Amino acid sequence: MTVHRTVRNDGQEYLDRLEIGKDVPNDIEDHLVNLYFTWQDPASHVVQREMYQKAKVQWCDHMVDNPYYSEALRNSICALGAAFESRHHPTFVTFPKSLADFFADRAKALLDIELDCPSVATVQAMVILSGHDIGCKRDARGWLYSGMAMRLAFDLALHVDMTPYVRTGSISQEEADLRKTVFWGAYTVDHLWGLHLGRPFRINMEDVTVAKPGIDGSISGHWSAYVSPDSCGITQPDHAELLCSQRALLCDIMAPLGHALYGSQRIPPSVLQEMNQKTVKELKEWKDCLPSVLQVQTDEKDTKTPYLPHVLLLHMHYHQAIIHAHRPWMSKHYIQPQPPQGPGHIHARKACVDSAVAIAKILQLYEERYTLKRRDVTTWEYS
Repeated sequence: MTVHRTVRNDGQEYLDRLEIGKDVPNDIEDHLVNLYFTWQDPASHVVQREMYQKAKVQWCDHMVDNPYYSEALRNSICALGAAFESRHHPTFVTFPKSLADFFADRAKALLDIELDCPSVATVQAMVILSGHDIGCKRDARGWLYSGMAMRLAFDLALHVDMTPYVRTGSISQEEADLRKTVFWGAYTVDHLWGLHLGRPFRINMEDVTVAKPGIDGSISGHWSAYVSPDSCGITQPDHAELLCSQRALLCDIMAPLGHALYGSQRIPPSVLQEMNQKTVKELKEWKDCLPSVLQVQTDEKDTKTPYLPHVLLLHMHYHQAIIHAHRPWMSKHYIQPQPPQGPGHIHARKACVDSAVAIAKILQLYEERYTLKRRDVTTWEYS
């Protein structure tokens, strides 16, 4: 007979056995959640805060299970929120574990139970934990978590368009939008880790029918630079859904080249060179066609334009993609097609240097506005 575990019945016992079951004060949790939704989630948007809070109330106060909240997700959010705090909290002692590792270990223990009966929140937790492990230099584990999130997303049919089910009332528009956000958030995070680590990335996009979020460009909400409960930053219009859509488009452009570079060794250099030129052309067109609210000017020293941090990070991802596309061709002879084809190794070197300089300028813009301590884990490779 199979006995199914549940977090509600067995979670605390698991945590106590691992000596990570101590109660978390509400003020510390609220602070870490605010840090996560300010600095991390906009850059790799996978959680809609209002739905998360509503589902949490149902689960905690009304004892009603909900697919949009889980204890693993709760602790994952706190783990990445702690990445923007000091390593050890002055009053909530987790030594020898860091504050971030304390919450991440709790999330992983609870995730092991949740996988017996996974939900949308399980996908979200995996995506967030992948960022934590990558940030802690556990690259293989982080990449595996993002890959598991993608596989589970397909298992839960997050890639399927829910419009017919919304029309029949089987699912609300709010739930359909969340499923869309989670799928594309998991897709972009997994793709970015694959490019960063040089791992193959292959998904049959013909099976994906769900549209990208934020295509209409409407304002998703407002953003302010939260640092502490006493801080009160300037509020700015936010376009998180639009940015999520543009990030997914950037990944779509890089996907074929990423698969050719890291997933196959049988492609002739001449074909690879043609694919590279096509990819670079599409990347530049993507940048030129960005909506004005997502544009960034790096040509002149600018200390006044209030760029959103996640918009600056989007442009860093673009320049990193340019480097990924040109770096294999920097050698004068290695993998160069014969007879010579394409712009050549000198052009490739210049493109890499120019993009590296652009990333440095954007990091300077970021530091002047927010300090480098307040940057999401996907950009730790740049500094």
